[in-house]
Amino acid sequence: MDNQMKQVIKVGVYVAAGVGVFEILRRYGLLARAGAWLSEQVPDDMKERARHMGEQVGDMVHEASDRVKQAMSSATDGVRSAMGGAEAEPQSNGQSGEVITGGGEGVNATTQDADGGSVPHHVGRGVVH
Repeated sequence: MDNQMKQVIKVGVYVAAGVGVFEILRRYGLLARAGAWLSEQVPDDMKERARHMGEQVGDMVHEASDRVKQAMSSATDGVRSAMGGAEAEPQSNGQSGEVITGGGEGVNATTQDADGGSVPHHVGRGVVH
């Protein structure tokens, strides 16, 4: 057994022992009592600072989430404009597998083939596959 494997096993044993001790302390209510004792020992200004820091972290996470959503939205808009500027977003009407793409009867379109020919087809509502 190499030295690295021995270290991994040693860490695993320490973690298992720590989890075991934690569970024993939790079962007998010692963690709750220790938490209450620590809470009594911490000055109120430190508790207020900790609460304030928690709020700041929450605000930062919320802001980061908003930025990710905004970036995804602008990337989606960029893809839409690159694909011809489709404006109607697909909306589900509550039935699985069915997508509503907007009102109307669809349009007749013609696809240009590479050999110069064209294929007429119907696009939108009323298309039968």
